[in-house]
Amino acid sequence: MAEEKSQAPTPRRRQEARRRGQVAKSVEVNTAVVLLFSFVAIRLLSGVIFQALSENLTHYLSEAGGREVTAETAVAIFLPAIRAMFIASVPVILVALAAGTTANLLQSGFLFSIQPLKPDLGRINRGFRPGAQNNRSNPL
Repeated sequence: MAEEKSQAPTPRRRQEARRRGQVAKSVEVNTAVVLLFSFVAIRLLSGVIFQALSENLTHYLSEAGGREVTAETAVAIFLPAIRAMFIASVPVILVALAAGTTANLLQSGFLFSIQPLKPDLGRINRGFRPGAQNNRSNPL
């Protein structure tokens, strides 16, 4: 078990940790904020989204009945339908993006560090070497 520190970290150590990208933040808080704002956006925009999607569905289904089904007609029908669904979902996606970014910024402030992205070659598993004793038991 890890021992508790007897002294608080110095301001210099805190700055170094922040520079390395080691800040305290909760993934659960971000998830909760994104979910909350997404549900609110869906609730507020549900009428507009439903109307746009139902108009498109009515249009495409009425148009599909008079056509022969080929690869070209399927593409001609489904591409605009997919585009309409994407356009209807963009406001909710933008709200979720803004909520997630804001929650992150409120927890740790603006922080740009590439240190957590740098690979640590010492942690790479060298893998199986022929002739070496394997520490794992054979699961089969």
